[in-house]
Amino acid sequence: MHQRPFSNHGIPGDSNSCQLYSLDAAIEFASDTFYLLLALFYLLCYFSPQVESPSQRLLRACSKEDGSTFGDLEKAVNNDDFIMTRLDDLVRCGYVSISDGRLRTAAPCDPVCRVLAFYQKLFGTGDGG
Repeated sequence: MHQRPFSNHGIPGDSNSCQLYSLDAAIEFASDTFYLLLALFYLLCYFSPQVESPSQRLLRACSKEDGSTFGDLEKAVNNDDFIMTRLDDLVRCGYVSISDGRLRTAAPCDPVCRVLAFYQKLFGTGDGG
C-alpha cells in the first residue's frame, strides 16, 4: 500500500495529531510553570529583608501616606549605603583589591569587565550603562 508523504498530519482527530497537541500543551505548561517560578524567585530576592537596595528604600519612602519630598528621598538613600556597601562586598568577595589607596579589579573579573566594555561600545551606552 502506498502512503502519501503528508497524509493526515495536523488533522484534528488523527492520533499523530493528538500526540503532537498533547506534547505542545505539556511544553507550554512546563514553560509557563518555569516562568512563574522564576518570577516568584525574583520577587522573593527583590523584596528580601536581608538586603535593602536603594530602590527598595526609595519605594518605601514614596509609599508614605503623604508622599515624600526630594529631601526625604536623599535621607532615605545616602552615598555610604549606596556605594560603600557595594565596594565592601566587592572587596570581601575578592572581585576588587585595594592597594596604595587605589581600587583594582581582581584577575577573575578582568574578562567580565572586558565583555561589559565591549557591549558598552557596541551599543554606544558609554560609562554607567
